[in-house]
Amino acid sequence: MDSNLHVADGTAQINIEGTSGDATLKLESTGNSYWNMFIDESDARKLKFEDNGNGVALTIQRDGNIGIGTESPGAALHISSSGAEQIRLTRAGHDSFRIGLSHSVGVGFHNVTDSRTDFMVSGTGDVGVGIAT
Repeated sequence: MDSNLHVADGTAQINIEGTSGDATLKLESTGNSYWNMFIDESDARKLKFEDNGNGVALTIQRDGNIGIGTESPGAALHISSSGAEQIRLTRAGHDSFRIGLSHSVGVGFHNVTDSRTDFMVSGTGDVGVGIAT
């Protein structure tokens, strides 16, 4: 076995219990790069993933809601970012698309490969096909 810890059993289980705080699993590589996975007892026992002490990147609430870029997801999948791009869809050998917010205009589907907006819904409800506004 090439690991320092190996648990083998029909019902193998590792239990990490924080008796006076958050139960935390720290994954660290050589140097200072690490990820913390922990149950935040002070925030409704949400499961959180923190990157190198730079803040929480992913949160899973007990109701199943998942937050990327937010610690309080308000939907099954809640993505929050300061950038316009929210979701990127890529398949090798084909065009790439992004679905995201376009400044204060609205939400759109943008063909990244051809640098073109294919579909846009403005904040006022107007729909555009083949135009960016």
